[in-house]
Parts: sequence; C-alpha cells; structure tokens
Amino acid sequence: MRWTKICAWTAVLVLVPLLAITVLSFPCMRALTSAGLDRQTATDSRIPDEQISRIMDRLDLLAEDYGYSPERIRSLIRREDLQELNRELSAWWTGIVTGGTVGEVPKWQGDGLEEALLEEDLTADPAETAEMIRNTVQDVVLPVRETLLITGIGYISRRVDLPNVIRFAEKAPLFSLALSMLAAGMIALLLGNHIRSSLKYYGTAAAGAGITVITAAVLARLMDLRGTIRQAAEGLADEFARMMSSFWLEACLAAAVLLAGGMLSLFLYRRGSMKAAGAESRISP
Repeated sequence: MRWTKICAWTAVLVLVPLLAITVLSFPCMRALTSAGLDRQTATDSRIPDEQISRIMDRLDLLAEDYGYSPERIRSLIRREDLQELNRELSAWWTGIVTGGTVGEVPKWQGDGLEEALLEEDLTADPAETAEMIRNTVQDVVLPVRETLLITGIGYISRRVDLPNVIRFAEKAPLFSLALSMLAAGMIALLLGNHIRSSLKYYGTAAAGAGITVITAAVLARLMDLRGTIRQAAEGLADEFARMMSSFWLEACLAAAVLLAGGMLSLFLYRRGSMKAAGAESRISP
C-alpha cells in the first residue's frame, strides 16, 4: 500500500505540469496559427486608424528634411489600402507559422507617389524620397524589421525542417493531453481497489494545474510583455494585446474549471472520509 501511494503521488506530480501545458498550449497554438484570428486582428477597424495617425506624424517629420508638401502626400495614404495590406501581411504570416514558407513580403505600393513628388520642390532626389516614404509606411504596418525576420526564418529553415517542426508543435497540445490521460489512467490503475481515494489524487492534480496556469498568467502580466513590445513599436504592441486577449480568456476559463473541479473532488473525498469515519465509530463498541 505504501508503494502504491508513492507511485500515485508521483503520477500526480507528473499530471500537474502536463495538465497545465495542455491548458496553455491549446489556446496558444490557436492564437499563433489561426488564420481567422490573424485576419480578425489585421482587419480590426481601429488598427488602420492608429496606423494612419502614426504615419502622418512621421510624414510631417520627413517633410521638414525632404521639402515636400505633407498635405499632398497625406492624400495618398488611404485607409482601404492599409486594410488590404494588413490582410496580405496576415496571410503571409499565417503561411510562415503553418507551413514554414516565407514568400515575398507584401508591401505598400504607394501608387502616384513618384508623380506627386516630381511636382514638389524637393531638397532630395524624388526616388530616394519615395523610397523613404514607402519604408516609413512599411515600418508602421510591419514594425518587425523585414530583413531580420526573413533572415532569421531562413537561417532556421536551412538547419531544421521548419514545416515538420511547426506540424509537431501543432500536435503538442494533443500529445500533452494524451500523456495527461496516461498519468490519470495510472492513478486509476494503482487505486483500483480504493476508488474514493482517487478523488484526493485527481483533485490535487486538477487544483494544482489550475493554480499553475493562474500563476503563469500572473507572471506574464507582471512581465508586461505588451509594454516591452511597445518600446519597439506601438502598433505591434496593440496587435499583440488583441491577439493574446483571446488566449488569456481561454486559458483562465480552463484554469477556473480545473481549480473548481479539483476543489470539488477534494471536498467530496473529505466528506466521504468523514462519513466513513463516523460509520466506523458507530460500529465500534
């Protein structure tokens, strides 16, 4: 019996992190690989408005250096063009995280930009000025440096089979779930003759996993990842926050269910133990 309990508690110690990983990995992989969620983030009506505001501020600063009329160039920054670019970038990123294919990065074309600049009294070359304006728009819409991103993904792709790695990562939630069921089955097998006692082990594992997930969520909030990203790019921080809000909602709901289920199991075990002890005391002379 002693070794049975030791093995059962060992299975509980294994089950706690496996349940926590399962709960966290399902919404995490959905947030990273869901094309629908990416499109929802990319087509959020507030994002192009914020992007236009930041682009206008930068164009005003560039106008002082290059000598063009900000009003003329502003008319070329259309909201519908930025929305379409966001959709294209969303599809491009989804192709990377789901298939490991990089492809050509979608860019803002800026139709009519050269013609408008040729009519200006510039202090710099019109082609150079047009390229600077395009880079400014691109940096706002895609704050992560394209060269660094593409080079990094290419470096990884040359050394590992990125599509297979991504497919394996997508299966990680199911893999951890299968291991969790295996650990739970071991507990049931070890305590087959003491079904009521299994409530204590299952309850402890579920409550422990719920507390682990909640702790991970609190630590992530304290790390202020959004604030860290905001130092590099305001738009990227906003998009990150919108995308991860779905992840945190699902993870916290699952943690609440685990915690409630664990507490209920421990309560039922405690109440059953008290009833059994009361029955034994009445039988004893």
